[in-house]
Amino acid sequence: MSSTRLFGTDGVRGPANRPPLHPEGAVALGRAFGLRLGGSDAAVVVGRDTRLSSPMLADAFRAGLCSSGAAAVDVGVLPTPAVAGEVIRLGAAGGAMVTASHNPASDNGIKLFGPDGAKAPDDVEEAVEAGALAPRLAGAPLGIGRCVDGWAEAGRCYVRGLAPWRVDASRLVLAVDAAHGAAAHLAVPVLEATGARVFASGIDPDGLNVNAGVGATHPGAISERVREHRADVGIALDGDGDRLLLADRLGEAVDGDRVLGILALHRLRSGRGLPGDVVVGTVMSNAGLEAVLRERGIGLVRAPVGDRHVAAALRERGAVLGGEPSGHVILADEAPTGDGLRAALSVLAVMVQTGRTLADLAAEIPLFPQVNRTVPASSRPRVADLPRLAAEIVEVGRALEGRGRVLVRWSGTEPKLRVMVEGREGAEAAELADRLCRVAFEELAERGASPAGSPE
Repeated sequence: MSSTRLFGTDGVRGPANRPPLHPEGAVALGRAFGLRLGGSDAAVVVGRDTRLSSPMLADAFRAGLCSSGAAAVDVGVLPTPAVAGEVIRLGAAGGAMVTASHNPASDNGIKLFGPDGAKAPDDVEEAVEAGALAPRLAGAPLGIGRCVDGWAEAGRCYVRGLAPWRVDASRLVLAVDAAHGAAAHLAVPVLEATGARVFASGIDPDGLNVNAGVGATHPGAISERVREHRADVGIALDGDGDRLLLADRLGEAVDGDRVLGILALHRLRSGRGLPGDVVVGTVMSNAGLEAVLRERGIGLVRAPVGDRHVAAALRERGAVLGGEPSGHVILADEAPTGDGLRAALSVLAVMVQTGRTLADLAAEIPLFPQVNRTVPASSRPRVADLPRLAAEIVEVGRALEGRGRVLVRWSGTEPKLRVMVEGREGAEAAELADRLCRVAFEELAERGASPAGSPE
């Protein structure tokens, strides 16, 4: 196991079959998680996505759970939100999902859940990390491993929980891209249950093609499918099915911010309201969404990046709607975690109930131009320890004062520095973002952080 921090923004993530995401590391994480949950008193649900390395890591994680005395409940290939749902349905002490979400097939990861189906909080991750890095203590009773009805029942329960038949989309044509991921076997039956005509892609996983030119991280793919099939809506999921990107009938992308806006405005107009008069976003949420909500008396609470932080803020505020621009959308009065198919069905319901197109609904949420860049690096010094970059961030902030904002942070899932500049003028935002990236690239090289490539 590595001596560096294991958990990032969304669980443990990195190259598969390298520490800590090799069999030995997964066993240690499973054992530490089982002990944290009480050992012999704990049942833990374990699911996985379609990556070639996922069966190996899931088997190893379950072995670690059993060595702690916990019962490992194998639910097979399921979307992340379905695994969270199984934790609740089975009354388990916790859960784990083996996935690297939107990362390429060469990566993998492990996400942890508490008994409420929500992502494990910081104190649990810290305890598991400490336990995984500590020497093994002998003497724990042996736990058991079992499957849930050959995995099929878990999938059926997930679909029943979505209740897609409550949405009459029989007049709609849909294109869906399941990213060859964990929802590949569920996306089509769920959407067909609405009565819609469905054209599918990204539903043939081979262990190596997850997220490869498909899914929510490749918007061009779903846009092409929409135009090819003259669909009313395009629905692109990521590798573990917990986020989505939509496309309107012209193939124009509709991101998570606009999905939040569409759902928030519909709740207000339909009289359902928004508890606490807030929607939870993140520091990456677009100021255009914030302005639209403010006009209607709704506040935007900004949480740190990561859907588990969004979920925590929702619980703290007693709010029900939150998410990220990347497409994690949490409907907290229905489920404890982000769910791409659930969010897609909710938007389809708004379209059916209002008789409006996705483009019409999205147009009500005008977004400020936002430029996102990344600078690859081999190490992650604090931004505050990069004085030239820190000074440049202050200068860019002054240049945008009253007209936009800047955010520079390290990715929680990849060795990359992320630079976001938002402003009313797209050209200016792009110029300022490029300026920050150049300074970051040069200073990282000077300080031995050895950038692995040019700014992206």
